[in-house]
Amino acid sequence: HPRTDPDHAAPAAYPYPDGCGSWQQADVRTARDRLGWRPRINLEESLADIWMEAACRI
Repeated sequence: HPRTDPDHAAPAAYPYPDGCGSWQQADVRTARDRLGWRPRINLEESLADIWMEAACRI
């Protein structure tokens, strides 16, 4: 549920330059610390996949 407390404003959503959506960021430390979870795909491969997907849209 969104916060309505004026002292704790929701973070601003910054749209991507191409207008495809809002910026999202995830912090996986809690899942790592409590569950031992680790991502299966490393950052470099994830970024390469994102760039390839974007290139295919052109």
